[in-house]
Amino acid sequence: MASWPAAARRVPPRGDVSSLLLRFSLASFSALLLFWSVISMQLVRQAHPFEYRDHHGIDRLGQADLWRSRSGERAVLVLRGLPATDPEAHGERALRTLDTSLLPYLLRPDVRLNVFVLHQEASGTLKARALVLPLSA
Repeated sequence: MASWPAAARRVPPRGDVSSLLLRFSLASFSALLLFWSVISMQLVRQAHPFEYRDHHGIDRLGQADLWRSRSGERAVLVLRGLPATDPEAHGERALRTLDTSLLPYLLRPDVRLNVFVLHQEASGTLKARALVLPLSA
């Protein structure tokens, strides 16, 4: 029979149980809020084509999907078609372009924006990378 790791078998002292439950309930509440905001989002733009100039001065094409919560306080921007090499630099440049062309017309100025970059791996599968970009923090 497989044995649990020692850290998992350790029972916290009596004083730690309440703090553990508080942390668990706060984490559960945060997860519930995040889940609720995600299911209440609506697709605003799908596969919106855009052109941006990368950090090497080369003009590139990309596509953007924009999701917005019903209240307009949160939004998710999914960037697709960006090169897999140096995704953070390409994501920043693409976000700067969209910040002056598309986003001001569709989002409130005080929105909390999360940016995801989808890129294709060598095996052909798509991977989502969550990047915290300076303009989206």
